[in-house]
Amino acid sequence: MAGYLGAIFFSFLPALAIYLSRGRTSQYVRYHAAKAANLSVTMIVFDVSALIIGLMLALDTVTVALAVVLPVITALWLVMLACLVRAALAAGRGQSYQPPDWM
Repeated sequence: MAGYLGAIFFSFLPALAIYLSRGRTSQYVRYHAAKAANLSVTMIVFDVSALIIGLMLALDTVTVALAVVLPVITALWLVMLACLVRAALAAGRGQSYQPPDWM
């Protein structure tokens, strides 16, 4: 659960620390730490993709780039936040969590 909630503020680092320190002790901890790190890295890839699109749009005008990229990044962040919270709640209940297939 700490790996998911830590990913909100510190990206993949808390999940990676949990995976490396406690991953061999429990299959349950290993599963959730790997999922949390995977979700965090996925968010980084989505953000980099939005940044590239924003830079390409900035070749036209900065206003167009900001008008397109800021809502996209905000929506991505909110969706990822919802997935991380749902995953943290599932981990707290002792269940597994499967993020949406498009992630």
